[in-house]
Amino acid sequence: MRTLLSSLPLLVLACSLGCPAVSDEPGGEGEGEGEGEGEGEAAAPGLHLNEVACHGTDFVELINSGATDVDLSTVQLTDDVADLGRRTVLSGSLAPGALHLVEIVGFGISASDTVSLIVDGVVVEAVDLAAARLPTSASVGRLPDGSGAFVKTTPTPGAANEAWVDAADTLFDPHGVPARIDITVDEAGADELRQDGSQYVQGTVTLTMNDVVTGPLITGLRKKGRFGTARSFDEKMAWKLDFNRYVPDQQLLGLGKLNLNNFMEDTSAIHEWMSYEVFAAVDVPAPRAGYVDVFVNGERTGTYLALEATDDGAFRRRWFESTAAMFEGEYGDDFFADNADAFDQDHGDITGVQTLADFIVALNTAADDEVYSSLDSLVFWDEILNEMAVEIFIGHADGYVVARNNYFVHFDDAARMRLLPWGVDLTFADEPGLYDGQGLLLQRCLQDAACAEAWRAALLHVAQVADAMLLGGFDDVVRAQGERLVAVFADEPRGEWSNDDLPELAAQSIDFMQRRVAFFYAELCGQDGDGCGRD
Repeated sequence: MRTLLSSLPLLVLACSLGCPAVSDEPGGEGEGEGEGEGEGEAAAPGLHLNEVACHGTDFVELINSGATDVDLSTVQLTDDVADLGRRTVLSGSLAPGALHLVEIVGFGISASDTVSLIVDGVVVEAVDLAAARLPTSASVGRLPDGSGAFVKTTPTPGAANEAWVDAADTLFDPHGVPARIDITVDEAGADELRQDGSQYVQGTVTLTMNDVVTGPLITGLRKKGRFGTARSFDEKMAWKLDFNRYVPDQQLLGLGKLNLNNFMEDTSAIHEWMSYEVFAAVDVPAPRAGYVDVFVNGERTGTYLALEATDDGAFRRRWFESTAAMFEGEYGDDFFADNADAFDQDHGDITGVQTLADFIVALNTAADDEVYSSLDSLVFWDEILNEMAVEIFIGHADGYVVARNNYFVHFDDAARMRLLPWGVDLTFADEPGLYDGQGLLLQRCLQDAACAEAWRAALLHVAQVADAMLLGGFDDVVRAQGERLVAVFADEPRGEWSNDDLPELAAQSIDFMQRRVAFFYAELCGQDGDGCGRD
């Protein structure tokens, strides 16, 4: 933990389960509610919660942004306004412009709590801790200090707040200069990867990005991919990198894991990135992606897609309020009766398997006309329907809806389920109908009139979002990307396709999106889409 100013007492938060959830952009401040709220402001004008942090540098910071001293003797902090025993009482005074780190006694703070600032018995301000989406290197603070909205900040206890920068953003910038990743593995490890590759071996990874070298880091290495993407160690093998397999809690740019995809199925070199862009545009949790040049034992093997690992803690913190368990669905896996043990559990303990089993029972036993209502407390219906609708839109031939493959199942602490996309290299080719999905979730949904109507709404929403993306210039971005990638994929030492076709494949991808938008509108709203209010 960094050294604090000696005159500022430290607040140590029990933040092991997470921290305040905030947006990357300025937004609402999460003000507290209650009768008489705001009356306390007059008693302590200018007093605000200014910054909260955990993940190793734990503190809560107050600021006096007013013009006069603030008497702190009437000020309290709590994580439960209904429990008078869970309050920290302050003392002394705070000068104008001064910061104050408060020593908390009497309660701890967890990810499900709300930190409230109380003046004269009235909640005047609060920060909601329910959505734990902070990376390990970030705090939540006001920008500017005292008056701005809460955003992600760099932890600065006792000093002015600073905007937080995600170091991995540059790695996952699909339009930037590809970073360089050097992988080293000894001959014994290389032989294991040649013979099987499904088990991790120890090696090192070094990242060079913008002339900054990170590493070498001792890393777990194994082969990634099956069927069409599987390649041997001496070919353009896809990789799974696990930075904390041998060194606990080790990270690369805040990441615990990283995937390196080899483009053997996605010969456009653009469909995976495009697919995840569409998922994210409709607020479906989707990984970030960028391009990297990979060298193995000093030999360049080519350009890969650096893909964020969905089962990594960094991804979970960005998207979810909590995570109790995650499972990976592979070929043929679905929510059939007594099928919980078929799923590969990637996060959580044995209780997660029971949560999955309970969900499967609920899905399979719900009455046909009660699927939507009876599962409402167990699933995020809007998000799940949007996820499946995007799969239909992009023609995800190898995903959950069509093939019962390549997806993740996420359960939060309230046992509510999400469906996450994966393996989107076979996209932007097939054009399934709106009701062609085979996944049991969709099939059960369509048996219920209310759920079927919600499915239609999700399909329309996806079409509208994709339409807005195209009208907003996404088509130009994709075409420019196709042109740029010609140079990026030049001189591929282990490539199996020509980069000359990339601009044409990018243009075809835009044509595909435009066709799908028109098809969705025609099916849902009439031939011209007039029934949807489309211009």
